[in-house]
Amino acid sequence: MRIACIAPSGRVAIDALHAGCRRLKRVFGVTPWIHPACYEEDGFYAGSDRVRALALYESAFEADILWCARGGSGAMRLLPLLDTMKAPPSNKLLVGFSDATALFDYVRSRWGWSTLHAPMPATRMFASMRVAHLQELEKYLTGHVKCVWRLERHGPSCQVRAPLIGGNLAVLSHLMGTDFEPFHTQSILFLEDIDEPFYKIARMLTQFKLSPKFRDSVRAIVLGSFSGCRDTSGAGVTLLDLFRDMDLPVFSGLPMGHGMADHAPLVLGGMYELKGHSLRLLSWDWRLDADAVIR
Repeated sequence: MRIACIAPSGRVAIDALHAGCRRLKRVFGVTPWIHPACYEEDGFYAGSDRVRALALYESAFEADILWCARGGSGAMRLLPLLDTMKAPPSNKLLVGFSDATALFDYVRSRWGWSTLHAPMPATRMFASMRVAHLQELEKYLTGHVKCVWRLERHGPSCQVRAPLIGGNLAVLSHLMGTDFEPFHTQSILFLEDIDEPFYKIARMLTQFKLSPKFRDSVRAIVLGSFSGCRDTSGAGVTLLDLFRDMDLPVFSGLPMGHGMADHAPLVLGGMYELKGHSLRLLSWDWRLDADAVIR
């Protein structure tokens, strides 16, 4: 299993990244390769847009699994640059969350990659994860995983079989109206976010509702963590009030997202069944090649 750490978004705290990579080596027995661009800085970002785009692209020829070091901002800026490059090898897994949301649909739909919403090694969340949760994460990296999530249903019941897509709400909303918005086919939408006031969340959800692509494709919404998100207006609005206005089946209870001490991994792009109070992973294309090299 070859793992490359990349930094498509914000500047990386190198000490934290090294500590995260040491944890990976202890738990997985694998020494991640850190792309040299992780040490770059350019304003908010870990190097210029071109440096970060090339780092992602080059890493596809060096590793099976590309793991984002951290979130922040800037991944969306890479999309036009990636669009000018010849598609790299297809059997790859991109791991991360937060700002990496901007890359997930792109690498799945245009390069044929798989994607995993999971903690990132240069973050405080990764440093505090229990070993048992890291060992569970290792099963996802090889592709040999089955999972069923028990959810809380809000509103009418439904039965949907469709890919689960999504990630960070704010990042997804900023993709709307671009050439890279992720709503192509019937899907279940997973959302999470952090520290957003409710009025901003309401605005983002309104943008979704006004999108014909969103209305034609999304069949249900499943919520993860919304840590620090709150009503700053004093109007007494709850988070679920905002989502009930979407005129879609809404479920909550996925233990993923910012603010989760033990952020569980979540396959994005896999085929799921949403039925009753459960979300079941039916199939996922990712499998680590049998002859993958340990490095």
